[in-house]
Amino acid sequence: MAGSILIRVDSSPALGAGHVSRCRSLAQGFADRGGKVTFVMSEALPGTADMLTADGFRLDTFTVEPGGREDVTETAGMARRHNAGLIVLDGPKFAGPYQDGLARAGFPLVMLDDNGDLGPYRAAVIVNQNIHAAKTLYPRHVEALCGPRFVMLRREFRTRVQTNAPVRETAERVLVTLGGTDPAGVTPHVINAFKGLPAGNFQLGVIVGSGNPHLDAIQKAAEASPHRVAVRQSVADMAAAMASADIAVSAAGSTLWELAYMGVPTIALIVADNQRPAAQVYGAQGCGVVLDLAANAGKIPLGAEIAKLMADAERRQGYAARSRQLIDGMGVVRVCQKIETLLFQARARA
Repeated sequence: MAGSILIRVDSSPALGAGHVSRCRSLAQGFADRGGKVTFVMSEALPGTADMLTADGFRLDTFTVEPGGREDVTETAGMARRHNAGLIVLDGPKFAGPYQDGLARAGFPLVMLDDNGDLGPYRAAVIVNQNIHAAKTLYPRHVEALCGPRFVMLRREFRTRVQTNAPVRETAERVLVTLGGTDPAGVTPHVINAFKGLPAGNFQLGVIVGSGNPHLDAIQKAAEASPHRVAVRQSVADMAAAMASADIAVSAAGSTLWELAYMGVPTIALIVADNQRPAAQVYGAQGCGVVLDLAANAGKIPLGAEIAKLMADAERRQGYAARSRQLIDGMGVVRVCQKIETLLFQARARA
């Protein structure tokens, strides 16, 4: 059934790579069902074009102000040229007036959202995959797909079977990942937090995205560390990197749901205010440790929290089990099925 869709999304050092990452998950799932996907971007981090085209997707770009009238005109025109039956939006600039412009141009809309603050909504369907998401965030006329049942995982995760790996008495392999760009420059701070830990048989693996502007500072922190630290950039298979980790220190963005699916006990760092609602529920449900760096910069004993989790096998086992139960890996299928229904309805009205 499938069909053709257009995805309007951006990435930048300030915006990060998370919006593109989850749109890529959706695009891969839709393509796996025989669909055609075109991405349209006005801002893109280094490596984004190569990544999307390697997946087999078309990428068109333009140089207009994101979310403005010209953006609406250009996006609608590209959707027509590519015979897209539907437009997917993901980003903070695509609020009510932008949605209204595309809806008036005749396109059904699917909105990927986080906190219900981009209204008034004109999308037919809103997808909020976060753990705190509730239909009450959205008007009644909108169909809202809310919660971890709709977490969209990339292909590398969906093709990997969840396993209950044995938990070491003391964690030995630590993964650090602060997203594609780490706008707040938190990664060196995390590396330095390990300095107070006694020398032991553990390895620190730090993964940074291609758009991270703090690479030099990260490398210097790694070289100055008394522990074994390996810095890797633009890792192709994040699922494999997560599968080999005993614990993770991660930003509380979309990577958190990938770690949950993989059952990696995680210290989730709130590094931006919009991460707080989901992270707080994640912590309250006993899925991992949550530390609010955005509200308490410099006041949190991060090293001590890391040391406690590394030494507590029982707590890590509990976090792994509860977080793994959150996500079944079928979210992208559910979202794609809804998109196919919208496309069918649009064709029937034509």
